[in-house]
Amino acid sequence: MALHTESKLIRLYSHSGLCNRLRLLSCYREKAELEDKDIEMHWVQCPACWTPFDELFCPIPRVNFVYKKHGKNARRSRPPNSAISLAEIEQEKLNNFYLDIVPLQHIQEEIDSLRGALGDDYTACHVRRTDICRIQQKHNKVAPIDQDFFDFIEDNSSSKVLIATDNKDTQSTFERILGDRAVFVSVIPGNGSCRWPKRTTSVKDAVIDLFLCIYAKNFMGTTCSSFSGFIEAYREGLKCQT
Repeated sequence: MALHTESKLIRLYSHSGLCNRLRLLSCYREKAELEDKDIEMHWVQCPACWTPFDELFCPIPRVNFVYKKHGKNARRSRPPNSAISLAEIEQEKLNNFYLDIVPLQHIQEEIDSLRGALGDDYTACHVRRTDICRIQQKHNKVAPIDQDFFDFIEDNSSSKVLIATDNKDTQSTFERILGDRAVFVSVIPGNGSCRWPKRTTSVKDAVIDLFLCIYAKNFMGTTCSSFSGFIEAYREGLKCQT
């Protein structure tokens, strides 16, 4: 791992998906504070995440962003002396830094409106499909099948169930089985790819899904998903804050 050596700067780089980027910058927050450094995050606008941070979230003190459009090879946008690997940090401290990631007011208003429609006791599921299967196979992890989610939903017996997914077929299956109980932030127009990252919703809709899952009474995610991991860590951070 290479790290920028300027006295007041930690330089980071990512062309990954949204939550991998949020995890990368958050895990360096403690190091930046201890060393009295700013973070410069090189945020590549590419198929995995086209939308800049500042079009989604409120500013974070001493975290600055450099936005780049990717070419045929997004990795060529990486500046020298930048970190792409995670820094060591205790999970509880990372959870706390996640709480600094706050949606912009107009996005938060959409989240709050949907929360009002869902009620206080809704269940949320992040049903990640498509290219996550490669990561699960790499780490020898068993992916939850649809029935695992249905069992979880029935065990919690909520009147409304938020389904966050990346796949039209999965969305259709849950809508058919759950009927009016199922709630979706957006209608997914197609299926993703099992070979490479391919967005099937807008990044803004993904943020709304993210925080609706965070605020749910009950939540079940998908093994190896950074999106599910962010939700679980944020929920733990909120519990400790309370």
